[in-house]
Amino acid sequence: MPRRLRQVKTGRIFKNPRLQSPVVLADGVEKTIHGRRQSHLTAIILPQLEKLGLYAAPDIQS
Repeated sequence: MPRRLRQVKTGRIFKNPRLQSPVVLADGVEKTIHGRRQSHLTAIILPQLEKLGLYAAPDIQS
């Protein structure tokens, strides 16, 4: 009989490591962008992100 694979919920798996990261400023802050409520957002510290060799660029074509 073949083994059944379980579905992985990545949001739950990565939540604790993400919150313990030095990059995260706050979780559960007001999540409104251009007057619309957004979900699944976390406030991050961009200079700290750059120290890890990662960069975030805004979408300038909007």
